[in-house]
Amino acid sequence: MAGRVAFRLSSPSWNRRVSAIRSKSWIGNGQNLPITAEQLQQVLGSETVKALAARFNIPIDQLAQILAQQLPVAVDHASPNGKLPHTA
Repeated sequence: MAGRVAFRLSSPSWNRRVSAIRSKSWIGNGQNLPITAEQLQQVLGSETVKALAARFNIPIDQLAQILAQQLPVAVDHASPNGKLPHTA
């Protein structure tokens, strides 16, 4: 899943749906700008969100809230020195 997230963050569709400034703030040094649960659901797609919610046995809206809170932090931690890791 980390590879998919990294791919989505570097894909053109991510930048069309969520401002480049917001996602770059997660990768760069400094404050991470927030994302809403609704924005995250749009970016990931309803099927991905449904699958994750089913996998973890939690309601979709709760999953989206958790991801919206944790994704910026996870990307920030996964991108030391402001660079995303290379994925296979």
